[in-house]
Amino acid sequence: MLNQFKSIAFFFGENEQGSYIAEHAVALAQRHDAHLIGIAYLEPLLDRYVGFARGEAAMRQTMNYLRSEYEKKVLEASQHIEELASKHGVSIEFRVIWSDTDAQGIANHLLHCDLVMIGFETAPFSPERLLLTGGAPVLVVPQAWQGKSIGRRIILAWNASRQARRALAEAMPFIASAEQVKVLVVNAEKHPERYGEDPGADITAYLARHEAPVTLERMSSNGTAVPDTIRSYAVANGADLLVIGAYSRARIGELLLGGVTRNWLSKPSIPLLLAQ
Repeated sequence: MLNQFKSIAFFFGENEQGSYIAEHAVALAQRHDAHLIGIAYLEPLLDRYVGFARGEAAMRQTMNYLRSEYEKKVLEASQHIEELASKHGVSIEFRVIWSDTDAQGIANHLLHCDLVMIGFETAPFSPERLLLTGGAPVLVVPQAWQGKSIGRRIILAWNASRQARRALAEAMPFIASAEQVKVLVVNAEKHPERYGEDPGADITAYLARHEAPVTLERMSSNGTAVPDTIRSYAVANGADLLVIGAYSRARIGELLLGGVTRNWLSKPSIPLLLAQ
């Protein structure tokens, strides 16, 4: 089980709104002594010349060939990000990907990563698509979120499912350095066959054995939608990361998000870690 992220990928574009995800990626990479992979996503404005470019030199060749204001802005953004990474002692490489790249093309960039970071409003691909194609956990960071760090105060939305257990495993690098971890169980009384006699107790004990600063919270939604209950609890407790599992049906290439996950993605207020 990993206790640190060592390869972190993030997507960025030409607009300034996408730069906030780079700042969070650099901060997270510095904390974990990780290598960053900045993936610039381009719209196919002209005939495709290079569908894959590795490193700054290759990126420069691509930009020079296309010669559009859009691509120039992407290059400027990559230079700014490289300066930011260098300032914080973080190693970084750049790649180029087209917005209409197929699933295998996306996977080629993500299969070797511990974590994929995207901005909620600026991502070129949906979290569902990235999860299904790349396999790595996806960290969704809303642009409006003003927190300075991610993963110091964690809420694990626990529903006693395999997907939630998988999400917990992927979150262990965050949990290992967290100041606070809360296991949140909502409406367990409605599903006693799933949660057992002591809902959430076993997974809380498991995390405690890993020396996580963990506590267990059980609550009822009292008729309120479960996503809204979780959201209110997260805000009230100053959480900076929500960990949640996603459901997949790989045989038909479909990712099915539960009501909690899909509702949260529709209006995220804090960073959300998704795994399947």
